[in-house]
Amino acid sequence: MPNKNLVKQDLNFLEYPLWFQDERLPEGFVWKDRDGFIYRAGYKPPVRIDGLYLCYFLRESQRNNWAQHIVVSQRGAMRACGVSPGKANALRLHDDLERWINITLSFQGTFYSGVEYQKLQFNVMNDWYLQKPRHHLDLHLNDFFIEKIKHSNFSKLLDLNILRKLKRPLALRLYEILLKNFMYRDEWSIDAHKLARKIPIAEIYLSQILKKLKIALEQINRYTDMTVAMTVEHYSRGRAMLTFRNIYHDSKTGILPDKGQSKNSSLSSPDTSRLPVCVQPACRPSGAGRCTGRSELGASEMVAVIDDDSKEIEELFELLPTEHRSKKTIRDIVERGYRKYGFDYVARNIRYTNQNHNKNYRAFLIKALKDDWGLELQEDEETKKERYKAQTKRERQEKAQFQRLKSVQRFIKNLSKEKYEKLRNKAISELGDQLAGKESHISNLLIRSHMEGIVERRKRECSGAEN
Repeated sequence: MPNKNLVKQDLNFLEYPLWFQDERLPEGFVWKDRDGFIYRAGYKPPVRIDGLYLCYFLRESQRNNWAQHIVVSQRGAMRACGVSPGKANALRLHDDLERWINITLSFQGTFYSGVEYQKLQFNVMNDWYLQKPRHHLDLHLNDFFIEKIKHSNFSKLLDLNILRKLKRPLALRLYEILLKNFMYRDEWSIDAHKLARKIPIAEIYLSQILKKLKIALEQINRYTDMTVAMTVEHYSRGRAMLTFRNIYHDSKTGILPDKGQSKNSSLSSPDTSRLPVCVQPACRPSGAGRCTGRSELGASEMVAVIDDDSKEIEELFELLPTEHRSKKTIRDIVERGYRKYGFDYVARNIRYTNQNHNKNYRAFLIKALKDDWGLELQEDEETKKERYKAQTKRERQEKAQFQRLKSVQRFIKNLSKEKYEKLRNKAISELGDQLAGKESHISNLLIRSHMEGIVERRKRECSGAEN
């Protein structure tokens, strides 16, 4: 069954902010990006909850065949965005609508669709109202805003359930940026201060930026289908390059990032699991030393296994939080668990405890080892791998589609004037009534898209005839 919480969003609206981190920004706020994007808020700038409400409105629009006029329940909107229904939050929802109706976006240059604009300006929402005695909101999203997302060739599907779990505004905004930049690659680098301006956050010291980013990444790794490592390369005083990497892309055998780091670099990444090792009936529990394939060991072989035991126990100690590594009671628990259950069993339960423990780490770890609570975490990681495979397949298809589109656009651009007009007239003829009542810029967008469709259809027909 398809996920009903998925929302299509154009990459422009992930790359450039639609909402901001700071609730205290002034009315009449203006934000500019060096690439020609200008954001104007005539009223209060939207923040995280407003971004969630906008996703909800887009979801309802898309569920209703991309309707610009939608009717939503106030209670339903609040619940969908993780807000407790009530009078105060209903008033905040009304304030959200007032914020969006006062937003104007300006672009200069090329949208991801490939259309180049000398100047492009539009709103997010045109109007909204609440009639007595009803409790439903009527709102009209801007037609160009909707059409741009609907016909976008470069977009991502957002899951509203995942977005609302990211409670930290920075985590949600960073997730949007990573979604865009991991579109066709698994590694992305950017200067730390440049990323701070892109988000945007106001911190001017590198240490403050890194501290906040690491906390945001912890939340992203915990609640989303991404597992991201961040490498910091210092290149001058107070300056650093950040490299973000989806570590599920790294190798066939595991998800570990490279261990070799320079003196000037540090790595922030989630814990990762080892692959299962051999389990023979004559061997000890899975992962407990090197499998010999025999029930009896010679003296030299026994020494090798003991050495392996020591190494693997030390690896388990390394998984413990720094403040607990030297505690004898916890080290004894880990070692006993290793002797009884093996490396993989203990490792997954340490990782589970690290993520979910309360104030009493020792007691939580004992219970986790007893009932194998970490098995759920391992299954989640396996599910992530399956999701990654499916995502990789989708991205390959999207990349192939992108290449086809660019080829079609080049073909149209190189047509003679006579052939171009002939193709345009055919597109207009086939669209027919679909152009009725549309504003000129919307009509041109539809005609251009249909011309590309005609060329692509002809290419497929020619290819089929040759075969």
